Amino acid sequence: MTGTGAQAIKLDNAIDFANNTDYGTRILKRKEFTKMSVNSDVLETRLNDQDLYTSSLYDDHSRPVATVVNAQWKDIAFTSFEVQNGRWVFNNSYVSHTPTLAMTGQHVYDLIQSTNDIVSPILSDKDYIVAFWVKSTSEPTAELYNTSNTTPVIIEEMNVVGDWKLYVAKFEAVAGDVFKLYNGTGDAMAIDEIRLHPTEASMTSYAYEALCGITSKTDARNYIIYYDYDQFGRAVHERTIHGEIISKLEQFAQQADN
Repeated sequence: MTGTGAQAIKLDNAIDFANNTDYGTRILKRKEFTKMSVNSDVLETRLNDQDLYTSSLYDDHSRPVATVVNAQWKDIAFTSFEVQNGRWVFNNSYVSHTPTLAMTGQHVYDLIQSTNDIVSPILSDKDYIVAFWVKSTSEPTAELYNTSNTTPVIIEEMNVVGDWKLYVAKFEAVAGDVFKLYNGTGDAMAIDEIRLHPTEASMTSYAYEALCGITSKTDARNYIIYYDYDQFGRAVHERTIHGEIISKLEQFAQQADN
């Protein structure tokens, strides 16, 4: 009911939780959105009963490009160099559109010697993991730095797929540190699918194509599943990181009876 003099209708067996201290104390807030974007995307969610955070990064169409379990938004970063920087800092003029070369999506980052580092957001006092794919005959150099110190970070080769190599770095940061990745050689170097999160967290990332949908999904182990589409934008295959088809979607056309 609305208008002057309108009164709320209360059923005989209803409980007024706002004014009933006995029942009111039994109301528990299970989940809350603790950070939102200007586009109303949910960046961070907290499960109050477990004190567990889930955080996400989105593209310009509000599609999630990364979802991280057990991490706050301030402690994550991800990009596959499509449109969004994903909280990484780098020179966008070195992003190349190479659909047949990219590990995921359609773009890679050309890491040139001493000119265009990839830099993380400011880190917390935590243990972190950084993972990324590199196409090069050499490996990049990683380090932590702050206003007073620079510390080398060891990166380890974890997988090889064609010309691409997966590297992972695990390190302990202190509040105020920044992670930096750069090319210390004169060799050509392409970077793709670079992710950062605390060691106790797990990330899943996604790439998309306009008019089709998701084209790849990378799990917490950095294992990639690809999704193929036909000329009409219909999903036809799911492929492993090695090109093996793991599922096939048949498309049927129904003919009208004569």
